Amino acid sequence: MAQFGLETTWDAIPVLGLDAFAHEFEESGAYRSIKVYSVPETVRPERYFIVETISGEVEEVPPSLVRDTLLLAHFSLPPEGDAVLFYAHPEVLAA
Repeated sequence: MAQFGLETTWDAIPVLGLDAFAHEFEESGAYRSIKVYSVPETVRPERYFIVETISGEVEEVPPSLVRDTLLLAHFSLPPEGDAVLFYAHPEVLAA
C-alpha cells in the first residue's frame, strides 16, 4: 500500500513499467509541496523525478516533454504534521 510522508513508498507498478518507489525526505521547518513524476529512462534511469518546492519558491519542472511525463503523486509536507495528499494516480494508490 502506498505511503506518503517523510518516508514515501509504493510497490512496483508493472502496468506503467515502474519499479517500486522509496524516498526519505528530511525534516524541515518549512511547508513543502512534493510532486513525483514518471519520466523517460533517457531523463532518469530510475524513471522517477521528484520536485520538492518550499513555500514561496519557484517550482522546478521535469526536464522532458510534457507528453513524456506523468504526475504520479502530489502532496504537502507541513512542518508540524503528517502529509496531506492532493493527488495520487490510481495505479499508485493500488500499489
